[in-house]
Amino acid sequence: FKWLLKSERYISMLQSTTNLVRDGQALRFANIIQGNLPLPPYEEQASIASYIDKKCAEIDKAIDAAKASTEEYKLYKKSVIFQAVTKGLDPNVPMKDSGIEWTASLPSHWRIPRWKNVLSERNKTNKEGEVKEILSLSASQGVVPYSERVGGGNKAKEDLTAYKIAYAGDIVLNSMNVVSGSVALSAYDGCVSPVYYMYYPSNSKDDARYFNYVFQTTPFQLSLFGLGNGIMVKQSSTGKLNTVRMRISSSTLNSLPLPYPPAGEQKEISDFLDLKCIEIDRLINAKQQIVEELKAYKKSFIWETVTGKREVSCL
Repeated sequence: FKWLLKSERYISMLQSTTNLVRDGQALRFANIIQGNLPLPPYEEQASIASYIDKKCAEIDKAIDAAKASTEEYKLYKKSVIFQAVTKGLDPNVPMKDSGIEWTASLPSHWRIPRWKNVLSERNKTNKEGEVKEILSLSASQGVVPYSERVGGGNKAKEDLTAYKIAYAGDIVLNSMNVVSGSVALSAYDGCVSPVYYMYYPSNSKDDARYFNYVFQTTPFQLSLFGLGNGIMVKQSSTGKLNTVRMRISSSTLNSLPLPYPPAGEQKEISDFLDLKCIEIDRLINAKQQIVEELKAYKKSFIWETVTGKREVSCL
């Protein structure tokens, strides 16, 4: 009965008896007892339950392995990005002390200017109604049209004149969530929340993609702890950073030192990372697809077994 009552189709049947489940309220006992239950002989119940216990344990083990592999790929991606943006692509290049808190050394020919000398802030409001598209920023999705965002979030306002404008190619940064990875390069023109900052290279020869990759690194994000006047942070075993949001001012960011390779090298690093990250993301997506397929198989397996549609193998 545990497996039967947990099966997706049984739950769907319950939902069809009332609208209370959809509203997030309690399901009445009167609704529960409306459903018919298949009732095989006790010995067959025991055989079915033992078989499901065994097979689901095997499926769960495969799901856990795929999830673990996914997290390993994510960590690998972070390490590849960090290595490239702080060491470059030449393994034999001479190194020097960086003087930067979050990375000990940098290639000796790289400069280490302040943020304000490399990136300019775009602080343009949409008071003239220049743009109509609302953009959303998250650590998981990057910058996307508001209509394509996943999950919850604040409701978009109808009056867009108080929003800021972001252009394609701008680095968009959430001043209250940058320490947990809410920073990304925009591929769109649109308007964004007033708590977002937009930056673009002061020198047109510099590559915004390189600096965006710098901001994606966990060591950089960790270095921002405390700059927001009391940010509370918890880091999971996979490196994910969960925070209580506190705003970091643009003046604070402007004073930070940044690694600064020559413009040509910025492009080489960015091109390499673009291709490498696509490759790793494909591997991540493949593992995530396996997880979803195994979950779907588990659901169908349970239903078919508890309803006698699947033959129970001898244990």
